[in-house]
Amino acid sequence: MTPHLFASVPSPADLLPLAQLVAGLGVVGIVILVLVAVGLLYTLLTCYRKVEKGRALVRTGGTKAKVILNGGFVVPIIHRADHIDISVKRIEIDRTGKNGLICQDNMRADIKVVFFVRINNVEADIIKVADSIGCV
Repeated sequence: MTPHLFASVPSPADLLPLAQLVAGLGVVGIVILVLVAVGLLYTLLTCYRKVEKGRALVRTGGTKAKVILNGGFVVPIIHRADHIDISVKRIEIDRTGKNGLICQDNMRADIKVVFFVRINNVEADIIKVADSIGCV
């Protein structure tokens, strides 16, 4: 047996700085990984938009307009988001007294009319309305 075979193997004392360096990079790597994960989670949470009942979110940008009724992701640089009220609206017209209507036979008619209007809860109809009011 020749003693020079074991002379090339480093002693544990020689490996200590290398072990500390690897351990240090491991902690730094874990910290960087945690920071990236927290940043990604924060980005996902801030880009998620929840839509309350009776409203729709029209998201434009990207490929085409999309209607979001419950909740969805809106990336600030890529997408533009507009809220549209799709609940039932009441329109009341009251033409009584001095504001009454004059009929063809010159008689005054007192009229009170109430209309209930809403946007259909269908993606195509919501996009039509959004286009007509300038959201798309």
